[in-house]
Amino acid sequence: MAWMAVPLQIWVDDTSPTITYYPFADTFGTPNVLAGWNPYYTDSGFAAYQGDLGVGTSLHRTSLDGASFSVQWNGVYYFASDGCILLT
Repeated sequence: MAWMAVPLQIWVDDTSPTITYYPFADTFGTPNVLAGWNPYYTDSGFAAYQGDLGVGTSLHRTSLDGASFSVQWNGVYYFASDGCILLT
């Protein structure tokens, strides 16, 4: 039996403490995508000021070379032969 790669899609809120942004999560103030990550909302755009809730789905944007993020996940990934996936 040949094994096939199965894509795993997990949705995590961009403000979750399980996500760490490098170099940092917010440039605070005027958005500067060349300096780091900036909060962005699908309906109202970049956050106008620190604490701005924005309108729409939130995400983080950057154009900084070398910027990255990591997701911390403590759990187990089970894949059954019937294609079911269980995350605990």
